[in-house]
Amino acid sequence: MKHFLSFTLLLSVQLFISCNDAAKPAAKETPADTAKTAAQQTPAAVLPPAHMPELKVAAYLIYADGSLSKFDVLNDKSVALWNVIIAGGDAEKNSDKVKLVLNGSLDSLSVMVKNGKKMVVNEKNITLSGEKIYQLKNTGCEEVTVSVLRNIIVKYRDTIPFRCGE
Repeated sequence: MKHFLSFTLLLSVQLFISCNDAAKPAAKETPADTAKTAAQQTPAAVLPPAHMPELKVAAYLIYADGSLSKFDVLNDKSVALWNVIIAGGDAEKNSDKVKLVLNGSLDSLSVMVKNGKKMVVNEKNITLSGEKIYQLKNTGCEEVTVSVLRNIIVKYRDTIPFRCGE
């Protein structure tokens, strides 16, 4: 009897939901819906390319031999950056330079980079459309702070936590 009541209740709920859906008038298709349907039916080969991310910032050690670190020193906080100038920490080789890579699609940017207390990049009114690369020299012992602003609004700010010592 218990199973019969559960079945009856379940059937009643399903019928109620079905009737409510049938009572609703069909939604009119908007131009946006038409475009979405057309895009879903268009082969992938003719679709426009995906939009670039608004802003992505990464940084890599440049080793003395010119090769790059496999890890992102700006965004991977698990990496030890102690005495990288003598291949300390997680550095595979000695490094005193950093490749800073900005990628995205924005205009009216201000890019500021400090190596310790010294301002090493201070560019205003930058238009970023793809990739922009900065090479930072004499790095490895002082924190490097990267700030990217757009119309005084911070779009990105982070620090590369270099340290030196015994």
